[in-house]
Amino acid sequence: MHKAIPCDNNNNSSSIYPGLVVLLFMVLCWGSAFAAKNDSTKVKNSVNDTWHYWGKPEQYYQIDTSIVNLEEYNQMQRPGPEYYNLGNAGTAAFPLIFTPFADKDFNVGFNQFNAYKFILDSIRVYRAQRPYTQLSYVIGQGTEQMFNGKFAAQSKQRLFYGVDFTRINSKGTYTNQSTNDNGFSLYGIFAPKSNVVEIKSTMLFNNFRAKENGGLTEDIFGSDTTLFTKNLAQTRLTSAVNEYQSIDWYLYTRYNLGKKKTIVADTITYKKTIPTFSAGYRLNIGRNKYNYTDAKPDSTYYESFYIPSDSLKNSLSYIKIGNEAQFDFHGQFLKDDTTVKYINMVANAALGIDYVMMSQNNLKSNFANIYVRGEIRNNTNVRLPIIYCGEFKYYLSGYNRNDLHLGGWFGYDFGKFGVLTAHANYSLTEAPLINQQFKSHSEQWELNFPKQSLLSFGGKYVNNKYGIFADANYTLSNNYFYFSAPNTPAYDGRNSSILVVHAGNRFAWKGLHVDNDVWFQVASNKDVIRLPMVVTRHSIFYERRYFKKALWMGFGFDLRYNTEFSSNAYFPLTGQFYVQNEQQFKYYPVLDAFINLKIKWARIFLKVENISSKFGPKGYYTSYLYPAQDIAFKGGVRWRFFE
Repeated sequence: MHKAIPCDNNNNSSSIYPGLVVLLFMVLCWGSAFAAKNDSTKVKNSVNDTWHYWGKPEQYYQIDTSIVNLEEYNQMQRPGPEYYNLGNAGTAAFPLIFTPFADKDFNVGFNQFNAYKFILDSIRVYRAQRPYTQLSYVIGQGTEQMFNGKFAAQSKQRLFYGVDFTRINSKGTYTNQSTNDNGFSLYGIFAPKSNVVEIKSTMLFNNFRAKENGGLTEDIFGSDTTLFTKNLAQTRLTSAVNEYQSIDWYLYTRYNLGKKKTIVADTITYKKTIPTFSAGYRLNIGRNKYNYTDAKPDSTYYESFYIPSDSLKNSLSYIKIGNEAQFDFHGQFLKDDTTVKYINMVANAALGIDYVMMSQNNLKSNFANIYVRGEIRNNTNVRLPIIYCGEFKYYLSGYNRNDLHLGGWFGYDFGKFGVLTAHANYSLTEAPLINQQFKSHSEQWELNFPKQSLLSFGGKYVNNKYGIFADANYTLSNNYFYFSAPNTPAYDGRNSSILVVHAGNRFAWKGLHVDNDVWFQVASNKDVIRLPMVVTRHSIFYERRYFKKALWMGFGFDLRYNTEFSSNAYFPLTGQFYVQNEQQFKYYPVLDAFINLKIKWARIFLKVENISSKFGPKGYYTSYLYPAQDIAFKGGVRWRFFE
């Protein structure tokens, strides 16, 4: 473990300046507490023209047609904790807020592109009465482009299908910084009107190709050097490329057990099964490939990873075949031919086996993870204020043998006075593969780390009526996994604690919106877990309809700030952020101005990012020697063939 060092002497700006700006802005915002705005993700009473997450079909949301937050177009600026990347869209990224329990399955350790990935839980299933199509295109300086398309439809309430795809292409500001990210999710659901069986299938594809420059060779902001053309700044690498690809296909089949209810629709009468129990099977076939190449390797940069050769390579790939048997209790049964009785409990259990065939730099290994899991929660069909959920997962054998995940929450819905919940989670997990095993011609390690344990508990309060929310989480960790250097995986054997407190609001009054989020976090092992103590996000904007409501326009400002901390360094060959003690960076308020427009089916935004860099400091770093983007103009359009 490393000891933190004082701030770099080159960063001689007073830290009072950003603190005062943020404090004044927060006072203004919190003092503007008016009536709550309409939430674009408000839960509807009808399933028509809604969407739900793949794994949570019981909770559905309105399709958003507003211009609220239209300017937050990228994956770094998102609801909840945000991310920092390496200064260009599509590059490796890490969260600014401590987020435990991110991985509950076998983890190779290449998580640097997770912020951009399509994952199973992120799939949106649409229930639209007419075909739903949306196309989005964003363009920025430096040939930065983002494209997204969504399509969903249904056939006679029996077949539901849709696709969501994204492409990010950005050259970047500095040498060898370009990215090309592509991904899509595709789903289909078939449920005959008899409801005896259900068949679902989905495919996920992610492909990332990021050129890696290793960061700058010197601190251009801490020195007196001023570069008029920043692509002339020297970088550590000039020809390195990182490529990561994953493809997963899932097939679900379920047979429903229960009495049949007579349904009369127009002139048609048929029997529909009201499932009390169901038995199902899930098949998952996936492939992951990771390749890193550098045609002109630098021995001083790669050190122990370097071998005298024309090029440097690192590769890892694996194929996973997963099988899972499932059994569900739906908390309902048909009392008579017309009456369905509900009880406030639904439950499911499963037994699964994942067979993994792996190759690391042509060295092969296989294993099988066998696990059991289960869940019990309240039934959303029962209108009771008490809400609860409990779940577990335990690995019987394989790489993750004896891994255990326990979690649950309990809450009460006070109606217009909000919802209050308490939660607790515990995990005992094996280290990611790359933390324990790395095999190449130049550098190798084979370790046997103890399992990492995390115990977390806290609470959350949400009041959508008045637009306020707050949550707190306290985590106790032991054997926390991290990298202390590019070639040194490590674990922290101390009993440590991490506290994260968050509060926010979403207020509006006659078109004036004032939104705030403030996080406070502190870790007892801050020499290992590097976090900014304070992270804030604020937005103030005004929206109004013009020309007999033909034009909907909003304009305003977004402000973000986090306190100084020793941001981790990044080593692209292994894809790891590791602890560095060379420099503790100062951060400054980042101010954006935007205009959002809506004309019929088209929603348009124009945005100037990081205006404060024009009248503030010369620049700052998001990660060690990776500069943030300068002031930039962005514009985008979302065209929806739906409204």
